[in-house]
Amino acid sequence: MEEGTAPDVPAPCLPYRVQYQLNDSAPVVLGEFAEGTAPPKIVLDLEDKEDVCFYKLDGFPRARASFSTCNSAAFAVGIGGISPPPMSLYPGSEEPMLFPVVQFTSELNRTDDGHWPPWDVKTSMEHWILAADTSRPYIWAPEYELYEGWYNIHLEVSLTTRFPTLMALSHGSVATYNETKAPEVLKGFYKYLPRRQYPPGTVMGIQHRMSRFRILEGPPELQEIPLHSEVPFSWEFEGFGSTYCFVDGKLSQNYGELECRSPFNVQLHDKRNHTLTVLMKDVCGNNFTVETKFGTWGYALTKVPADPYHELDG
Repeated sequence: MEEGTAPDVPAPCLPYRVQYQLNDSAPVVLGEFAEGTAPPKIVLDLEDKEDVCFYKLDGFPRARASFSTCNSAAFAVGIGGISPPPMSLYPGSEEPMLFPVVQFTSELNRTDDGHWPPWDVKTSMEHWILAADTSRPYIWAPEYELYEGWYNIHLEVSLTTRFPTLMALSHGSVATYNETKAPEVLKGFYKYLPRRQYPPGTVMGIQHRMSRFRILEGPPELQEIPLHSEVPFSWEFEGFGSTYCFVDGKLSQNYGELECRSPFNVQLHDKRNHTLTVLMKDVCGNNFTVETKFGTWGYALTKVPADPYHELDG
């Protein structure tokens, strides 16, 4: 389908007459991982003469994922924007010639503190969708709680059919759904045009609570700061993500190429007032900004983020 084409508009159907014979079929059992209307069996050949549709696709199948996390509700995955939609076998038919199959998998990439979790906790997930209806998103919530951390995202979309003999004269180079956890309903089905939707290294964060600012501390209160000294600051956030520090508006780091970690030291070389801004971007895309002014006289907080828990209480 071309860019900008609505995902619920099928590719144009060009009628095409074929001759075939019905001589065999393979039964299919619905598996617990399947979602949507499952095809009852693979038809290896058809009988008599029929008008079927000939399709020319302008691109690979597509889908996108969204995630619900960082709150008290259960973690959930939403798969939407699936295209192309199921395509009719012949004009006016409700039987699809082709329909999309979506495989979503994810596994723990790293934890926030760098320590690997205990062996008996959940650190991976997998879900399959047979998209008989692409007009709505598919929402899936695992029945188990995943360990908090950064997770790799793998989303593959492909096409399949009950009528493989209408797709090609030979299937020697076409793979089938042979993944370990592929649903039984897809066993023996051919996989056409598989395409991964996200580049390697794409991650999402999972945490089971809302992020919040806890505290930022500097030198002891009411204590002057000597010139040409290092001024120590430390802070604490509930939740995790990436943290950036700005001294007088200029990015400064002590972790990796861009980030900063607590404790963080700044240099004081004159008697002017200076500003330290700490920006925490949590795994859900929320920003928390803390600002403090400091000088030879000491330091004082000038900006703190609103507490989301207090907002909920109100």
